[in-house]
Amino acid sequence: MSSSDFKSEVLARYKTSIHYAELRKQVDASMVAHSYDPAVSSATVLVESALRKACLKNGCSEAQFASGAELAKLAYHPSDGCLTPPYPVSKEANDGAFHLFRGFFLYLRNAFLHNATVMSTNGRYSVDFLALCQTLLVIINGSRRK
Repeated sequence: MSSSDFKSEVLARYKTSIHYAELRKQVDASMVAHSYDPAVSSATVLVESALRKACLKNGCSEAQFASGAELAKLAYHPSDGCLTPPYPVSKEANDGAFHLFRGFFLYLRNAFLHNATVMSTNGRYSVDFLALCQTLLVIINGSRRK
């Protein structure tokens, strides 16, 4: 597959996979330019910002200066988090959401904070990570006060 065919395929997959308007607004220019690291990095910042806003909106003032894994704890920790995730599929829903967000911040967000090249030219993975960010945004926006 030629480079231009690959890039066209990635862009088509992105356009059919990512529907969340706020996320699209944040990353469209980078994806069209095939700048995958900036796109995914921007998406991780958007997730972190959305989680902070949700915590603040629900009375967790400590979230104002929190980031990453600390923010995940403030939001969803089973014993003292301020949010309950949507779709409480089990009594451990908060524990699962806490670990999901904590893992996301430790694995992906921290890599960008340390200036690591994560996606490079791998557009396929970038769409996968953008889809993860989209899912996390849906969870955040569906969460309610604990």
